[in-house]
Amino acid sequence: MPRRGTEGEIATVAYQLWLDNGCPVGSDQEDWFRAEAMLKNALIAKCEDLARRPSIPAAILAPSPKCRPISDGGTLGSMGK
Repeated sequence: MPRRGTEGEIATVAYQLWLDNGCPVGSDQEDWFRAEAMLKNALIAKCEDLARRPSIPAAILAPSPKCRPISDGGTLGSMGK
């Protein structure tokens, strides 16, 4: 189960909701609960997005046998001659 937003995060979002709604008197609980739900839904969406991402196949992570370091100490050696 995803974690809930911290009190500070909830308070920040609730305050913004209150401001966006014109600072109505008596909407503190409604704003708080809406903020909690918004943060929870955002966290769930983020977790679901991460779960849907494909994993990187090991073949991509392993270096290709064709990719070898230059054996002459990093100079171009005979290349271009």
